[in-house]
Amino acid sequence: MLAYEKVAAAAGVSASWLRKFINVEGTTEPRWSVGCALTRFYEGLCDDLDRRAEAEREEITSIIGEINEAIRGGDAIVLPIFLPKRPDRSESGHQV
Repeated sequence: MLAYEKVAAAAGVSASWLRKFINVEGTTEPRWSVGCALTRFYEGLCDDLDRRAEAEREEITSIIGEINEAIRGGDAIVLPIFLPKRPDRSESGHQV
């Protein structure tokens, strides 16, 4: 229930209103301000996750660089393919 409270607070509505809205149980149409607030909250979460992922990518790249430096002459380790950079949101055309 804490998640409802946090998201509701970010959107400026009550947790019970948000619960009803998600469950579509007799809720009135949402205000534009609620939709915009939810979008901003979601994008903030995504931005935070992107920042954390980028920091981890940089740390991994640094560690790999140190390993490669230590094993000069051996096979270089490259950044794993499963750690690609995320596309910039501005490239996808999505903006609020």
